[in-house]
Amino acid sequence: MTFLNLFLLACTLTGAFANAQDVALARAGELGCHRIERLRDLGRIDEGYLNKFQALRIEDISTGGAKFRFTAFQAPGLNGSAHQIELLMDSAGKTIGNHKETKNTDGVSPVWPDKDPVTLTESGFHYIIENEAINPDVRPFFIALSEAVIAQVQENGQTVAKVQFKNTQSAKVLEVTLKTDGTVISTQVK
Repeated sequence: MTFLNLFLLACTLTGAFANAQDVALARAGELGCHRIERLRDLGRIDEGYLNKFQALRIEDISTGGAKFRFTAFQAPGLNGSAHQIELLMDSAGKTIGNHKETKNTDGVSPVWPDKDPVTLTESGFHYIIENEAINPDVRPFFIALSEAVIAQVQENGQTVAKVQFKNTQSAKVLEVTLKTDGTVISTQVK
């Protein structure tokens, strides 16, 4: 075998093992957001799951071959219920089987000027993933994330997204404030 062939084989095996590793709850949540985008691109779910997205829940269920349950919610309707989509994922964050939709009453959602709320929430996840190793206050949101809620607010004369992340290890909330293009403005654990 030539050096190039050995190098390529080593890269392939390293990638295969890296992909087989268990992911943290925050990474599974971020992958769930990607999956919603992909399902919409494939025409399997409607645009509302992106444009009317308001919250998600991620759970470590470890049953029946599934490791995570990811549930995304649209803005609730007048009766308080919301359209939702559920994904089951394996320990590497890969979706298992088909998604499950629960249809309810349509709610009123803000119009987002640049990026949709799923993409903005995903940007908040990127902050967690990139900072969990260097900021001990962020670590619980990486390993024990339970939910995320996004809201559109006016702050200092501009429209911004505030994504609040909760975890199962404490009552603290991580708030990531983003410009509507996904750029992080500020973060705060409170």
